[in-house]
Amino acid sequence: MTSVKKETIDYRRENGLCIECGEESRLNLTTCESCFERRKQRRKERREKDPEKYKRMQSENMSRHRKKYLELNICWRCGKNELSTGLLCTTCSDKKNKNQKALKENRLNQGLCKYCGKTKVTNPKSKSCHECFFKNMATQYLKSRDRWKELEEIFLKQNSMCPYTGIQLIAGVNASMDHIVARSTGGIECVSNLQWVYHGDDFDVNMMKRDFSESNFLKAIKVIYEHKYHENIHTMVDGKRS
Repeated sequence: MTSVKKETIDYRRENGLCIECGEESRLNLTTCESCFERRKQRRKERREKDPEKYKRMQSENMSRHRKKYLELNICWRCGKNELSTGLLCTTCSDKKNKNQKALKENRLNQGLCKYCGKTKVTNPKSKSCHECFFKNMATQYLKSRDRWKELEEIFLKQNSMCPYTGIQLIAGVNASMDHIVARSTGGIECVSNLQWVYHGDDFDVNMMKRDFSESNFLKAIKVIYEHKYHENIHTMVDGKRS
């Protein structure tokens, strides 16, 4: 493709012409049909020649594109409206959320993971595949989805079992991440301070433990159990006497 001067590109864009050849462009787009197809072919060739380089260039181009529009306080997706929150205007944000919701519902209806849409979900109580579950948790607790295998390793080291209840854990169904030492009491956000615990409809270990240290949590459970146990014994004895 021969290079086109910026002034020419701006003129063509303002007048609804293809920025590459100068012919009439498609509605609300910057290229005509033939130039668009040539672009697609060039991208395909670059992607097949060096997938990693192509992926890196795409990421860099997208970052520059977003940064440019962010500086102008304009939505990077439509390039027209002012930003409301994040990088999108209200219209584009609502449209994105609506499309994502519809996409996830469609995937679930097909029995697929609602995040990747590739893997079949075997457990009816789960909405994500094994890998996506750990990736989402890694994003939340380790600030990087690429570290998902570290959380999976903790899960396997525990033999998929809750350390407090002994209940068998199922990723994406009844497994919850817990800080061994709560962050509110000085616990750090690292792998060594994380463990998997039971989370179900009947009770939630993480919610019960909250800011307790492990020793105080177990002590509280013991006190409650002993009190209720003796209370029940007295109730049973009094019942027999009467």
